[in-house]
Amino acid sequence: MSLTTNAQRDGERGGDSGGLRVFAVSYRVDVAAGRSPDAFFRSLDRAVLALPLSTARPNLVVLPEFTGFANLFADPEGEAARAARNSDEALMTLAAAAIGDFPQLVERLGPQPPARLLLLWATHRLRHAFETACARVARKHGVWLIAGSAFADAAPDARGRLQPLSPEVYNRAQLRRPDGSLVGEAKKVHLTPEERDGGLCLSAAPLENLQVFDVAGVPVGIAICFDAFRRDVVAHLAAKGCRLLCQPAANDVGWADRAPVSGRYQPEEWLDALAKPLAYEASGIEWVASAMMVGNLLDFGFDGQSAIAARGPCPAGEPEKGYIGCRGTLAYRDHAHVAAVAPWAFPDPGGGDEERRAALRSLGRKLRPGSGDPIEDGYREGFACVDL
Repeated sequence: MSLTTNAQRDGERGGDSGGLRVFAVSYRVDVAAGRSPDAFFRSLDRAVLALPLSTARPNLVVLPEFTGFANLFADPEGEAARAARNSDEALMTLAAAAIGDFPQLVERLGPQPPARLLLLWATHRLRHAFETACARVARKHGVWLIAGSAFADAAPDARGRLQPLSPEVYNRAQLRRPDGSLVGEAKKVHLTPEERDGGLCLSAAPLENLQVFDVAGVPVGIAICFDAFRRDVVAHLAAKGCRLLCQPAANDVGWADRAPVSGRYQPEEWLDALAKPLAYEASGIEWVASAMMVGNLLDFGFDGQSAIAARGPCPAGEPEKGYIGCRGTLAYRDHAHVAAVAPWAFPDPGGGDEERRAALRSLGRKLRPGSGDPIEDGYREGFACVDL
């Protein structure tokens, strides 16, 4: 399949039609979007309305992981939690409202860590609003849609409220058809420390849960955030025939800054990681679409750039693309290139790497929660788009 990066509507470029148009969306998270199912639907609808959807070819829209997590703060209990000064205070506020239901959950599902118990209590609000809004958006715009959240497997009780079927709570991403119906989902295999015992107390899923889905003739695999950087996940999906790897992602540390573990400039490190699945010799994967969350959620700041990478070096005569403050795909330049990338909150100032990255780092830190700067939470919603 050929690839173009023209994101204009087909009618504006001569009625071209053919394969799939793919969007990786930098969705802006907002705690207020979780106050009601309608508010959450409007936040998703706003993001899709901004896209130059094709009128002549199918569209696939990829949103980040944890897109639906703001639904944890739904009314009526969520009103006080949304006004909390930080996430610990917000969770304590929700726990105080939920504590009367905890004994019944423990009796049915066994003792659980407090954070997981709260997520189990919130099963209906997390899952119902998310699934309903995603179905409505896919149906309204006629798009294939991938979006992520975290919740338990569930079934409705006699009152129609979703109740958890087991104590397992997974970070998952769902794929929906243009009619809104569910195709399938992927559960995250490799959790970060914040997702494990020290934070949300989520459950790690087995590798075998990951499948490849047919999206308008393109074999699509879903690998949530860190999973897309793991060789076992990439090899598993490649063996199942994946050609387009979709990565719903969320980065909760400053983007134009040093990576926490390696100390490298973080966009540079992510750029290598984005290209890596395309460099594996045994992999038949041809594209990676990475959708990043942006915005401050209480005291968590999510920052990054959505991008789509393609197998093979950058075509002759085309300038190399990359994340802010980067040039090209670095270690994997001979194996992959960035076909499209969403803009960051601010333009690249140019100059030498050390100087420009220092300036970008300063701006990025002003975006973060609690900075007190006039540009705090001034992230930019955007998208990367390619035609396959």
